[in-house]
Amino acid sequence: MSVSRDVFQTNTELAKFRHPSSTTRIVPIDTRVSVGSDGAQFKARAGAVEWKHDNGGSISAARVGGNLGFSGDGMNAGFEGKAVWAEKKFGPVHVGAGANVDTEMKMSADGVGVTALGWGFQAGNNGYGIRTPFCNITI
Repeated sequence: MSVSRDVFQTNTELAKFRHPSSTTRIVPIDTRVSVGSDGAQFKARAGAVEWKHDNGGSISAARVGGNLGFSGDGMNAGFEGKAVWAEKKFGPVHVGAGANVDTEMKMSADGVGVTALGWGFQAGNNGYGIRTPFCNITI
């Protein structure tokens, strides 16, 4: 059992438009700092325009962000950089397409993942995936 507490969390946007089946956010900025018995984590992300559909699909015009986390069973650190990126889940398959230069290293009891300038892989409890600068697929 782990206990975690958000030390700081914000979700802001310049404008937000809600449709019955989707949400559009203009200049969304999300940050989160949490500390708990299982470790500490920092995440920050900003974008230009983000559209999310209730069916699990999303499109981002531009998105940048970073994360850093340490816990008793591993660590993760990375940078996210995407331009015109779309994502969708089709049952157990998660697909992303667009242009990205994501760079990340993740090692924990849940699995391992390494990505450098968009190229990488992941394997573990969250699925197996391959990443390229133009398409990501996780099963």
